[in-house]
Amino acid sequence: NRVIHRSDFSRYFLFSILATPKWVNSPFFWQNINHIEFSSIPAFIFKIHKNYRHFSWTLISYVQEYPKVKDKGYHINTQEFLLRYSPIEKYLKIPTEIVFIVVENFYHPYQGLNEWFYRWRYPIQNNLKSWITTYRINHNNIKIAFKSDTITIYKIDNKEYIKSLKEKGKK
Repeated sequence: NRVIHRSDFSRYFLFSILATPKWVNSPFFWQNINHIEFSSIPAFIFKIHKNYRHFSWTLISYVQEYPKVKDKGYHINTQEFLLRYSPIEKYLKIPTEIVFIVVENFYHPYQGLNEWFYRWRYPIQNNLKSWITTYRINHNNIKIAFKSDTITIYKIDNKEYIKSLKEKGKK
């Protein structure tokens, strides 16, 4: 029975880092990169980080995008968004200048750990598409910001709502 000393542990740890295969370089990783989310979503979030002022935007998407957004902008889960915000109100009452909405062109098959919002992904995505259609009928501040085979991302210019908040604050 050998006791591992701190210096031995450091060497073993360093060796394991250097000797462990890099999973990101494996064919398995690249074949399964879309397992939880479509890969075009993080790519678009990276563009948002580069092109927009921090905390001036909100992303509407599934929960797996939250860690990519939390230190640069705001995030609302798709199902919460559908429950809380009406597409026919005068303003979209999200207090950021820009709102991005991620819509899956075909629903992603990821089922999670059987959470309801993954089991019902297909109807949630259909409801989101209906929400956007209704919003487009009632507003002229929405456009497509990005489109790929897997997703469409809509951009809502929400500056009028921010302006109305500032005017209310002055009264």
